[in-house]
Amino acid sequence: PPEAGVPLLRSLLAGRRTDWQLARRAATRICDPEYTLKEYFHDITTAFPELGLYVIACNPHSMSATTGGRTTDDEYQRTMGAFFSFFWLMRLGLEGKDAFSFGVDEDWSPMRPPKD
Repeated sequence: PPEAGVPLLRSLLAGRRTDWQLARRAATRICDPEYTLKEYFHDITTAFPELGLYVIACNPHSMSATTGGRTTDDEYQRTMGAFFSFFWLMRLGLEGKDAFSFGVDEDWSPMRPPKD
């Protein structure tokens, strides 16, 4: 039954709560030129502890599949991609266009279009 997983979910999230202060910070600072993608990532992953459920695997040597047939890693990457896309689209007048189109480097800085 669907309720069978509820005790496990409760135990995995025990003592963890949504941090609405960080969620509001992410929402209010998203268009601030001084607010970085790295800070945004920290804020949303700390604000929403349930995002950590994606990286829990039953066997560390294999990726478990979700009900949609994708691995939990695939689902985590897709979810974070959606969060990052939202961040960049809100910042099209800043660095958002380059980051959305070309990604970021290992320092979280937007990559620029290749020079011709």
